[in-house]
Amino acid sequence: MSEVIGNRIIELCSERDLSINKLAKLSNVAVSTIDNIVNGRCSNPRIFTIKKICEGFGMSVIEFFDFEGLKK
Repeated sequence: MSEVIGNRIIELCSERDLSINKLAKLSNVAVSTIDNIVNGRCSNPRIFTIKKICEGFGMSVIEFFDFEGLKK
């Protein structure tokens, strides 16, 4: 699941032309935390962290997990 979350963050950053640094500022999550999630060094990100990242993207947790790659 952590790989799916990391890939989703990368996808959304690309779609929104955001860097990890910018996302970190928008979500008030440490750059190192997001980097660890994206690079698979965090095997089980906390839901609180995911919620804050979602807020940085301007979306709900439900919207974050509502994508084709997760439904397969």
